[in-house]
Amino acid sequence: MTTDMTLATTKIILSLLYDNQGCLVFRRLEELMKKSSTVEESVLQMILFDDTIIAIKEGKEEPSGPLQICPDSVIVAKTGLRLCKKKAEECEQCEGLHLCMYHVCGVFIFRVDCTYSHSLTLPHNATLLTKYKLEALPEKQLFQLLMQNDPFLLPEESFPLDYTQK
Repeated sequence: MTTDMTLATTKIILSLLYDNQGCLVFRRLEELMKKSSTVEESVLQMILFDDTIIAIKEGKEEPSGPLQICPDSVIVAKTGLRLCKKKAEECEQCEGLHLCMYHVCGVFIFRVDCTYSHSLTLPHNATLLTKYKLEALPEKQLFQLLMQNDPFLLPEESFPLDYTQK
């Protein structure tokens, strides 16, 4: 029973996060959770402190309630899934999705001439999505999740023109 409840609650929480660009302020997450179901505090705690699927950016307000999470903390969806930096035909079955990074980011600079995959249904990609339990996620939400978790997709750090400035 507890396992079924935990799985169902995890799905609800992650769905709420995915529907809100991958993150929610804890106060808002609690409000939305109360509308959808009643959850035992121990189950909620187990899910929110599972650092394989959730990151918590601590807020500034005083922690409250049995979970001792600041109401203004930001709850962020996480995944260990990443993009492979190689083309599918150059890779020997890695643990990364074979997808065009520009496609994931929504910037199609090469359009027709792109030689990277734009398909989530490739057998390799489908297997990884299932492994990470992301196979049912719509493409838009999956790409948002990847963009906020994969360092390869983050913008490069910019430096001032005068490197002597600090």
